[in-house]
Amino acid sequence: MRKNWISLTAIALIVLMAFSLSACGDSETAMEADIVLGASCQYDVPESSEIANTVFSEVGYSDVIDSNIPEVDVPDSIPATVGLRFALNPDRTAYRVVGYNTVGLPAGAVLSSSVYIPYTYLGLPVIDIAHNAFFGADVTSVALPKTLLRISEGAFETSAIASINIPASVLYIEDGAFARCKSLTSITVEEGNSRYSVVSKFLVDGNRLIRGFGEADIDASITEIADYAFSGCEAIETLTIPATVQVIGESVFRECPNLKVVTIEAPIDELPTCTFQDCTALNRVDLPESVTAIGHGAYRASGIISLVIPDTVKSIGSYAFADCGNLEDVDIMEGAITEIGGAAFENCVSLTTLLIPEGVTRIGGHMCMGCTSLSYVSIPSTINMIGSAAFYGCTALESLYVPKSLEYMGTCVAYGASDKFRFKFELGYIPANNKWEGGWNYRYVENGLASNKASIVIHTFKYDLGVENPL
Repeated sequence: MRKNWISLTAIALIVLMAFSLSACGDSETAMEADIVLGASCQYDVPESSEIANTVFSEVGYSDVIDSNIPEVDVPDSIPATVGLRFALNPDRTAYRVVGYNTVGLPAGAVLSSSVYIPYTYLGLPVIDIAHNAFFGADVTSVALPKTLLRISEGAFETSAIASINIPASVLYIEDGAFARCKSLTSITVEEGNSRYSVVSKFLVDGNRLIRGFGEADIDASITEIADYAFSGCEAIETLTIPATVQVIGESVFRECPNLKVVTIEAPIDELPTCTFQDCTALNRVDLPESVTAIGHGAYRASGIISLVIPDTVKSIGSYAFADCGNLEDVDIMEGAITEIGGAAFENCVSLTTLLIPEGVTRIGGHMCMGCTSLSYVSIPSTINMIGSAAFYGCTALESLYVPKSLEYMGTCVAYGASDKFRFKFELGYIPANNKWEGGWNYRYVENGLASNKASIVIHTFKYDLGVENPL
């Protein structure tokens, strides 16, 4: 049973409440609200405050956390840093931190870069750092309370946190708690924590790598790398993921600005979503033969210059290489591949040639939209669908081969291509309006916005018939 706080503890609580009442003028309201301001004795909290009327009690909460709320004999005498926001848990037995900002503070109030979270707030234990509590906050250090049970997903995402000490009490650190924290270079775990530890430059949960904060060899005991594990880490330039790793999460290296070379020996079957997104220095990735799919946005806006996609790959996801401005050469090996997703190479402005191998049946919409240097595309005889605007804005493209296998082509497929552009239809293929969305002339539909009035211009459709497949 939870202790019934009496005697000295009760007296301390009464004094604390009386002090709050005299300073704030509305302690009763603060105690009953779901959200209150940290160190509220220093500033008045208006009754109409949006904070006091916001309900967070059910957001990301867990009965498991509730069942582990610690007993506290003496409330923390150090006040919470001004700007912290707290919320009561559903049964009103503990608090969690839900934000850090100037809402409700006097005009011109400045937040500290060093934050102290007390282990009790208004007499109750502080047990959780909620989702996005410090998202983007300009804080370099945060003292976590000895009562803390959980650090939620995105709790410190994109913040300026440089170092963090995990208390012995922490039972859960959710994936992405420190996502895109570029300044984070030190993590320690207090002695006595039954779940987490630091091995080399990695925060680990048994055989699961939760967060990397420096460059080091991944130990053979690691079998899983969590979502966002290295996201935003400025300290890594090269990394090998050993064959002992069985699972790699999403966005693992997202926004690692100095990452150049990655070797993946892990027997994964898919390069996950956004794995290397915004890794602007990336120039080489060695993939294992086990990979059968390149996930959504896997290399998006990275610095990759050239790459070979193995013949084991069956599909390339949407936006997989979009916005890779340095990408000059892509070698898609003929083999299992059947589909290239929408916007897969969108805005790859340095790409000059794209050879789509036999076996591919679908080209997604916007696949090469904005590839202004693209002058040649090979279309295999297996293609039956080309999505809308697939080659929109490819100003250097002068022709596109259309095999008789094609069953559907969307609108504006090559709008904005060279003035010399021509479709080249395979021998035996007769273009028919009912095969293409809205009729094939609509590849040239232009919506002008001059003088805020939309206009439509239909250009002459140019094509050649009876062309042999150049492949």
